[in-house]
Amino acid sequence: MRISGFGRYALTSCVAGAMLAGCGGSQSPVAGAIAENSRVPVRERIPASGPSEAGSSYRSTPTRKRSGPLLYVANTTPDYDDVKIYRADVKDPSPIAVITDGIEFPFGDCIDSEGTLYVTNMGTDLGFVSEYAAGKTTSTRVITEGINIPVYCAIDGKGNLWVTNVGNSSVVEYRPDATKPSRIISDDVTDPHGIAFDRSGNMYVSNYSGSYKGYIAIYAPGRKAPSRTITDGIAADAGVAVDAKGTLYVANSVECNIQEYLTGHDKPYQEITADIDGPQGLVVGSNGWLYVTNTGIQNCKDNGPANVILEFAPGSVKPSSKEVRKGVYTPGGSAYSPPLLP
Repeated sequence: MRISGFGRYALTSCVAGAMLAGCGGSQSPVAGAIAENSRVPVRERIPASGPSEAGSSYRSTPTRKRSGPLLYVANTTPDYDDVKIYRADVKDPSPIAVITDGIEFPFGDCIDSEGTLYVTNMGTDLGFVSEYAAGKTTSTRVITEGINIPVYCAIDGKGNLWVTNVGNSSVVEYRPDATKPSRIISDDVTDPHGIAFDRSGNMYVSNYSGSYKGYIAIYAPGRKAPSRTITDGIAADAGVAVDAKGTLYVANSVECNIQEYLTGHDKPYQEITADIDGPQGLVVGSNGWLYVTNTGIQNCKDNGPANVILEFAPGSVKPSSKEVRKGVYTPGGSAYSPPLLP
């Protein structure tokens, strides 16, 4: 089914506001974030100047430090459509660059070991994935084949790109430098959101099955059917991430928590709730720290901060004093460079 940009926005907004507006149905994590976008005033838009101009490279900007880890944050609000880049090792950083070229309603992003950035754009019609060479803020390539309203993406240990499509409930693989899918997985896939890989090549996909329920489907390398699923502790799951030890992190957007699962376990062993409110994307950097995109749209009991990227040290359930807030508006996903994989 082909849905126009306006039609899809209206549809997801209706789903997101069902309990208040009487549309019927329940709200997926993505729909909730999309609906909240309309509340941001246009006058607050930050102009994309300097590093985001055509042909520019933020790494060549002499006034900015080039070394150190970076965090790429996708802002889903229509009035701010962009990906902002921050120094990940700086407290309360300002963006060092802004990507607007090739961006249209972005939601997720991921980066490979070569520094190539991929951004999932819901855009108009069926959406697309835009690609950016290392250090560049202008799109070098666009992927449309196999894309059907993309949400999140991930890079596996071989450097392949994987994208979750909520439009047709599929997970699609692209080999390096390819624009056509090499594999499509739909078995036990229902409204897929987050996606992540562990160092053994297992793929974790969060699925939203309605009525605030969900599950994590785990696929062994090369398999199209899941080897097992996780339902315990899962409710309206959005982003997922896996650290170097194989610990799985799941963001439950509506329940406002992050559940942690030890390798091979189906029951959570630890829960993060401090300052968590409407979490969306999760990413574990090469430093082992967990980064959470916090939208603040659920008004949880903790009254967590809105529009902020929270940082958690390995094993900690309390956020550090370092956070990313400047220029963040309804964040969807984030990518850390250098990545944990491949």
